Amino acid sequence: MSGQTLKDEGMRIAAENRRHLLTRARQIAMTAAHQNGTVTADDVAKRLDGALGPAAGSVFKTKDFIFTGERVRSTQENNHARELKVWRLSEEGQRKAQEQFEKVAKHSRQAEDRLSRQPVMPEVTEVTAPSLPTWLK
Repeated sequence: MSGQTLKDEGMRIAAENRRHLLTRARQIAMTAAHQNGTVTADDVAKRLDGALGPAAGSVFKTKDFIFTGERVRSTQENNHARELKVWRLSEEGQRKAQEQFEKVAKHSRQAEDRLSRQPVMPEVTEVTAPSLPTWLK
């Protein structure tokens, strides 16, 4: 097996073992790219405290991200100023990110509506201790 084949297989296994965390990492990456225009692995790692481990190399391996051709130095100390690719959202990624934001906004509005419909509890001005029964006095 070639070195590239071994690398690809290792990334596939790591991504499979951390599937749920990888999904969260991609959501973070989409949000960052949607808000800032671009995103790097450092942006994602900062939000996840480096929890992805070897699966980090798989974050941008979807049709949602496009390599911009730019590279920057990592600011994370443990990366030793390694070069990182800079990514942006593809058209499909932009559509997914917009749907995600609309869904979050809808849920926020629904939660606010539920809260505004809840009855307001009357204000308690003074708390008095209950009196003791006569047989305890």
